[in-house]
Amino acid sequence: MLEPAKPSVLCLARHDDSTIRNGIVPYLMSRGCDVAVTVDGLEALDALEKKRYDVVLADLELPDRDGLWLWYEAVRREPGLEGRFILSGSDPRAYGLDGLVKERFLTKPLGTTEVWREVLGIVGRV
Repeated sequence: MLEPAKPSVLCLARHDDSTIRNGIVPYLMSRGCDVAVTVDGLEALDALEKKRYDVVLADLELPDRDGLWLWYEAVRREPGLEGRFILSGSDPRAYGLDGLVKERFLTKPLGTTEVWREVLGIVGRV
């Protein structure tokens, strides 16, 4: 499986999400990824309009404009983003994600190796 020289990953996570900020982001960077972090769906959507990211890691459990909102808006505006999302939350059924067959879902708490495996799975298809 070929992967881009430097996969780009956009992470949507709360300010206080230490798992993403102190664990996942540094780990992805150590694996050669170009990583950007946003704190809400609006900021993430703006980032997606300015730059093409290979992967979007989005938290479904944010108070406003969460990862599901971001996914819907991003794919509606740019259908090529479908299949590039890793959505994270406590229970996929609570969000009606059964129909999102092209997206990946990780149950919290997230682990670095499982996120990396999903990133590789996405960039390997691009």
